[in-house]
Amino acid sequence: MLTALVSAVQTTRENLALIDMRNASPRLSRPDLFELGVAISTQSALTRGKVAMLAALDQQTDAEFFESVARLHGTDVRVFTSFEAAITWLAMREQRLPV
Repeated sequence: MLTALVSAVQTTRENLALIDMRNASPRLSRPDLFELGVAISTQSALTRGKVAMLAALDQQTDAEFFESVARLHGTDVRVFTSFEAAITWLAMREQRLPV
C-alpha cells in the first residue's frame, strides 16, 4: 500500500494524499500500524505534503494510533471519519503566525 501511495504521489507531483481505509481488510495489528507510521515518515514524497486518512468509526482508535506515530516522525497525517472533513483539511492552507 505504501509503495503504491508513494508512486501515485510522485507520478502526479501532488503534495496531498487521501487514503480511504474504511473498507480495508484485513485490519492491521498495532505493531503493523506502528511500522507503517514510521515507514510513511521515511518517504520524502509524503513528508512534503499532507496525508488524510479516512477510517471507519470502529477503526478510529487504531487509525489515531497510526496518526500519532506518523506525526511523531514528521509526517503531516490526520485521521477522519468524514470524507468532507478530510477534503476540507487537505484544501486548507497552513496559516503562519507573523514574526
